[in-house]
Amino acid sequence: MPKSVKKNIKQNNISKKNSFSSKYLLLTGIVVLTIFVFSTAVNNDFINWDDEVYVTANNYIKDFSLNGITKIFSSYSKDELPMTLFSLAIDYKLWGLTPKPFHVVNIIFHLLNIILVFYLIILITKRKEAAIITALLFAIHPFRVESVTWVAERKDVLFTFFYLSSLISYVYYIQRDRKNSFIFISLILSILSLLSKFSAVTLPVILFLIDYYYGRKFTWKIILEKIPFFIMPVISGIIHYKSATGIELVSEITQKYSFVDTIFIANYTLSFYIIKFLFPFNLCALHPYPDKVSGLLPIEYYIAPLFIIFVVFVLYKIWKQSLIKREVVFGFLFFLITIALVLQIIPFGGKVVVGERYTYLPYIGLSFIIGQLYCFITDNKFKNSYMLKKYALPILIVITLVFSIITFNRNKVYKDNFTFWSDVIDKYPDFYFGYFSYGNAKKYNKEFEEALIQYDKSIKLNPDFALAYNNRGLTKQDIKDYKGAVKDFETALKLKPNYDVAYYNCGLVKSDMQDYKSAIENYSKAIKINPDYLSAWYNRGNAKCMVSDYKGAIFDYTKSIELDGTTANFYCNRGLAEFYLNQNKQAIEDFNKAIIYDPNLDKAYNNRGLTKYNMNDFNGAIEDFTKTIELNPNYISAYKNRGLAKLQINDRSGACNDWIQISQSGNADANDLIAKYCNR
Repeated sequence: MPKSVKKNIKQNNISKKNSFSSKYLLLTGIVVLTIFVFSTAVNNDFINWDDEVYVTANNYIKDFSLNGITKIFSSYSKDELPMTLFSLAIDYKLWGLTPKPFHVVNIIFHLLNIILVFYLIILITKRKEAAIITALLFAIHPFRVESVTWVAERKDVLFTFFYLSSLISYVYYIQRDRKNSFIFISLILSILSLLSKFSAVTLPVILFLIDYYYGRKFTWKIILEKIPFFIMPVISGIIHYKSATGIELVSEITQKYSFVDTIFIANYTLSFYIIKFLFPFNLCALHPYPDKVSGLLPIEYYIAPLFIIFVVFVLYKIWKQSLIKREVVFGFLFFLITIALVLQIIPFGGKVVVGERYTYLPYIGLSFIIGQLYCFITDNKFKNSYMLKKYALPILIVITLVFSIITFNRNKVYKDNFTFWSDVIDKYPDFYFGYFSYGNAKKYNKEFEEALIQYDKSIKLNPDFALAYNNRGLTKQDIKDYKGAVKDFETALKLKPNYDVAYYNCGLVKSDMQDYKSAIENYSKAIKINPDYLSAWYNRGNAKCMVSDYKGAIFDYTKSIELDGTTANFYCNRGLAEFYLNQNKQAIEDFNKAIIYDPNLDKAYNNRGLTKYNMNDFNGAIEDFTKTIELNPNYISAYKNRGLAKLQINDRSGACNDWIQISQSGNADANDLIAKYCNR
C-alpha cells in the first residue's frame, strides 16, 4: 500500500477518534453542568402538593411485599401509575421518608435522559452539534425544575426515560434492516413508559414522525407494524377518561368556560409554551385558570391566535429553505404532538391552565430545531450564514449561562412548603389556592393561628371553596374550638353536599365532644357517599364502642379489615369489642393478629392480658402485662392489671409492688387496692 494512502487512513482514524472524544467530552460537560445546576435541589424537603399523594401518605409504596407490589400494578388509573409507584416504593424501602434520596434519584433519571436525548439525536442526524445543543437545552432549561426537583414528578423523568429508550430502539429497527427484536424491545419500553405516565400515549404517533424523517413510504406494512403500539394507549385512554370525567374540577372548568373560550385557552397555552421556551421568566408552580370579567377572558387570550399565526408564518418561511424543511417539520411536530394532551382542549383536571412540567418531553422538539439551525448556519447553508455564524456560538453561551443561573436559583423555591407557597402567592396574590395550601403547611407545622389567617384569606378570595372551610374546621379542632369547627364543616357541606371528608371530620369533632350519637350519624353519611371510606368505618366502630354497641362495632371493624387487612389497630379494637361480649376465643385470635402486624403495639398485649385473665389464665395474663410495661413503662393500667393477676396466684407481695409503683402518680384505683390488700 502506498505511503500516501496509509497516511490518509491514519489521519482519518485520528480525525474520527478526535471527533468521538470531543462529542463525549462535550456530553460529559453537559452532565457535569446539570449536576451543578441541580445541586441546590438535593437538600429540599417534600412539599404538600402531591408529594403526599405519591410518597408521604401513599400506603402503596410502603408495602414492598409481593402482595404490595401486586397491588401497585393492579392500581392503574389516573393518579396511580404502577412503574412510578414501584420506583418510589424502592426508594421508600431503602431510605424510608428521607427526602434527599428521592431527589437524588430524580436527578439521576434526568441525567440518564440527557444522555438518551443526545444519543437519539446523533443517531438520526449523525451531527454531534445538533445532538449537543438539543441535549444542552433539554438539560438546563428552567422549565426542567418542576419535573426534576419536585419528587411527585418522578413520573415525568421516568416515563421520558422509557419513552426515549423506545424511540432509540425503533431507530435501530429502521437502521438495521427491520430486525424484529428491536421493534419488540421498543414495544415493551413503550408499555413501561405508559405505566409511568399517561402522556406516553403519544409515542405511537412519534414513531410515524420518525418514519417521515427517514423518508419511509407510508404503506400498509408501516401501519400494521404500529398496531401493537396503539393497543395499550387505547386501553389507557379509556381508563383515564373514565377517571377524569368523575373529577369535580373538570366539571367546574367546563361549566365556567364555553367552547369558544376553550379555543382561545388552547391557543394561549400553546403560545405560552412557545414563548417560554425562549424567554423562561416569571416562573411559577401554579399558573391558574383566568378569571372572566364581564364574561370575557383577559386580553392576552384573544391575542394568542394571532401569535400562533405568526409562528406558523415564521416556520413556513424557514420550511421554504428546502435544506432544513424536514428538520423543522420533525422538530415542531414532535413538540406539538407531545404537548397536545395538555393544551386544555379537553380539560383534564387540576387548577392550572399551563404547567411548566408539561414541557419536559415536548421541548426536545424545539431544542432539536435550534440544534439543526445551528448546524445549517455553521455549514454555510443559509444565504446569510456568514453573518450569523459569528454570533451563533456567543448567543448559545449566553443562553447557557442565563438558563443555568435561573434553574440553579429556581430549585431553591422548592426547598420547603413555605418557600414554595410563598412564591405562588407572590406571583399570583389573588389566587385563593395559594393561601389555602400555605395554610395547610402552617397547620402541619402546628402554627394553628397562622394557618387560620391563611384559610381566612383563601375564603375571602373564594367564599365557595369548600376545602378551605373543611381545613379551617380541622385547625379549629386542633385548638379545641369544637363549635367553630362544626360550623365550618357544616358550611363546607352546604357548598358541597356530597363531601364525604367533611362528614367524617365532623364525626371526629363530635367524638371529641363526646357526642357519640351525632358522630355515628356523620360517619354513616360519609360511608353512604363513599362505601370504601376506611377511616370512617374504623372510627364509627370506635364511636359504637363508646355507646356499648359492641356488635355494631365488630361489624365496622370487620369492614375496616376487609378494606385493609394489615393494620394492627383494626384487629386490636375488634378484639376489645369481642372481649366485652365475652367472645374470648375470637378476641385472643384478633389480639394475636394485631401483634403479628405490630409487635410493639402495647395495648394489644394489655388487652390480650385482660382476656386471658377473663379466661383464668393468670400466668399468661401476667406475661402480657409485663410485655406491655416493657414496651411502655408509663402504661398505668398494665401495672394495676398485673397486680390483680398476681393476686389471683397468691403473689400478694408482687401485686402490692405493682400498685405501689402507680400510687405515687395519684392513681385512685391503686390506692384503694393497696388499702384493701396490702395492710396499709
